Amino acid sequence: MTRAMVAVAVVLLAFWALPAGLAIQGDPPDLDGKRQPVLEPEREPVDQLRIGGLRNRRTHAVLPQRLTIHFPRFVEDLNPSSLELWIDGREYTDSLRFWAEEAWIDLPDGFWNRGEHVVLARMAKADGQYMEALYRFLYYPPLPFFMYQWPFDYSGNEPNVVANLMEDYQSFNNKPDAEAYWHLGLDIRAPANSMVHAVIGGTVASINQYKNSDLNWSIVIRGQDGYLWQYNHINVNTIQVSPCQQVQKGAPLGQIAVWPNQYDINGQDYHHLHLNVALWTGTCQDPCLNACAWPITYADGYEYYNPLLFLPNADNVAPRGFGRIYFKPNDSIEAFAFAETVNQAVVPELQGDVDMVAQLQDRRPGVAANMIPGQPYEVGIYDLAYSVVPINPVCGVGYVPRTRLVRFDQIPGGATIQGQDALLAQVYQQRLQYGGQEFRSIFDWDALMPEKQILYYNLTNTHLGQINAAQGYWNTDRVSILGPHFPDGSYQVKVYATDLAGNETLLSALVSLENGLSFSGFCPNIIFALISKADLILKPREGVAARFRPPRIPIRFPEMMEGSARAEIDSRTWPAWYFDLPERRIRVAVGILRGRTVQVEYLPLLGDVIFDIDAEVQILPLGDGMEFDATLPQRRPLRLRMSTRLARDPFTGAPLIGMPHRLNETEFKLVIAKTMDVQGVEMLLTTAGSMGMDAAWQIGAAK
Repeated sequence: MTRAMVAVAVVLLAFWALPAGLAIQGDPPDLDGKRQPVLEPEREPVDQLRIGGLRNRRTHAVLPQRLTIHFPRFVEDLNPSSLELWIDGREYTDSLRFWAEEAWIDLPDGFWNRGEHVVLARMAKADGQYMEALYRFLYYPPLPFFMYQWPFDYSGNEPNVVANLMEDYQSFNNKPDAEAYWHLGLDIRAPANSMVHAVIGGTVASINQYKNSDLNWSIVIRGQDGYLWQYNHINVNTIQVSPCQQVQKGAPLGQIAVWPNQYDINGQDYHHLHLNVALWTGTCQDPCLNACAWPITYADGYEYYNPLLFLPNADNVAPRGFGRIYFKPNDSIEAFAFAETVNQAVVPELQGDVDMVAQLQDRRPGVAANMIPGQPYEVGIYDLAYSVVPINPVCGVGYVPRTRLVRFDQIPGGATIQGQDALLAQVYQQRLQYGGQEFRSIFDWDALMPEKQILYYNLTNTHLGQINAAQGYWNTDRVSILGPHFPDGSYQVKVYATDLAGNETLLSALVSLENGLSFSGFCPNIIFALISKADLILKPREGVAARFRPPRIPIRFPEMMEGSARAEIDSRTWPAWYFDLPERRIRVAVGILRGRTVQVEYLPLLGDVIFDIDAEVQILPLGDGMEFDATLPQRRPLRLRMSTRLARDPFTGAPLIGMPHRLNETEFKLVIAKTMDVQGVEMLLTTAGSMGMDAAWQIGAAK
């Protein structure tokens, strides 16, 4: 075992023994995060606050760039404005975007470093207690691509031999749905008796026969990256390595078995290597050192990862959809309508709890040497998601952000075969009936049918960031304390199918909701005016505070987009704030320079109001009538955020939580908390009280 492999084993052992406290691991790239003391709230046994895409106390080969926090605000008595997000001890609350029962943050490239990470989301309940989700996990990405190679000798970086993918649905010879299973790895085609070479250097961990057939011998190598590489369908009589032997990248391992002719696909022999990438989660750390044993391939204890995350590859062929999105009642196989995604002539009318099902497939590119060009059959999709965009409901309400069903960085379901297979039928729509016809997700060997891999995906089978067929659906007639979430009208349904190379196919279709619901909230009427009913405060850590009440601010909102109204205010409209400090004989002016703006966002369904202010501080003599000068060059920039959501007092760390407006009301509370340097003294600009500054909308023409 190499030193690198020993180090990996030590890291993994240390990771599973981590204490329960929240750790700080270095500084990620700055995203306007605030460094704060790490919070240690009382933990409640509540598993309803979830962060999509993360698995607690598990290893990740890929981490999401969008973290989505799901919260049951209508089940629990929660205050969404209080939501906090901490990543490795740094707070990112201000960067969150919200919708009805979820919030998200988009992280920049390179945000995640290799090693341990801790993500904490917290939200206050009405009684002041906190619900939280704490995720501790190890980010263990693949090594750089140059560390790996393809297992066969081909000219070119990626031959056209990629057939069955890890995420593919397997249902051979029309077997019952209950016998369907994940493919778990990558089929790589090659001529009979081709020599297999090590993809990466490592230690031969085992050589075993995992099924009772000469076709099913496997060589397992623990790579330099710590992952297990399982080379299946090796001819046992040609194996050139032995257990616990060290091998280098490119070393010959053995020849692939000769596949029987009855399994030809489209007239092509299907001689191939089945390549798995896995991590072992059991107690045996290394059979070559500890005289313990891992079970044979396809047993409980292995987590399977997508081999294409590791191998150098290029894919310029986008996935394809097949023209229809089917709609059916939740947990039913009987569709009641479909929408054409091209040249749509009929707009389906939807009611109640609706599932959306789409047929999607992918194809790998290229031409293989000494082989017939093209793929023998279609393959599954790497990343699947949907969204809903309102077209003409009142106030633009009814938006559903891009919601992922699944991304196949690894097989969902954990390290048990039963857990993996339990999610199979929730990703794929195994049977779908419409108009007297039955459609099936099925794969079969059939030389007479060129594309016999047919995959239907139930895109709405996702709930609180988890695959969940029973609770995952589009609740078109949902009504809560916010009013109807989806008023009657026209909506655009979007389906996103993405391959691992980032090629994306977008399918979209129009639907009409007919639930007898209309929006009853407070909706922008082109012109709003923000009326402040309380003071802003500028105060030092010790001493007298200065106060200022902002005047009426007119705001013109254009057309609603994706559930929110956005406006921009320049220096001609935005009033300067003045704070008089008599003991220093100065006036502190906070305003907007010419060319700078205030960005305003208002979300009618949520009642949230957010001001992002690109401000400038000017120090003026007190009493000579001087005012803020928007024409001066920038000297003291100050980025301010005033909103109905959480802010944090930089002096004390105390949360300051605003209050959105309630249904059919105009009043709300804004909070702001930002320090600035005033002639060498740190001063805090904030709102009065922990609930913020009283404010209200006034509808009418601007004056």
